[in-house]
Amino acid sequence: MAYASANNLIEEEEIQEYQQMQELVAQGGPGGCTSESECETYCSDLNNMNECLAFAQEHGLMDEGELEDARKVQAALDAGYSMPG
Repeated sequence: MAYASANNLIEEEEIQEYQQMQELVAQGGPGGCTSESECETYCSDLNNMNECLAFAQEHGLMDEGELEDARKVQAALDAGYSMPG
């Protein structure tokens, strides 16, 4: 990230989002994750979706459209539907 920033390979907004995520997970994210990869692993388990969505909403990590779509998926799973594949 430092290299990409120093060489203008990514936009400032992406850098800020990355830094925000690093600060949040260092404090302990969903399931106690302490790195972005741990959080991705934890949140990729659909059983943890509610906790991860609440964390994302609380910390502004997803926009309203993304949250709405994710809530629809969660509602379908709660209703007994299963993911393809």
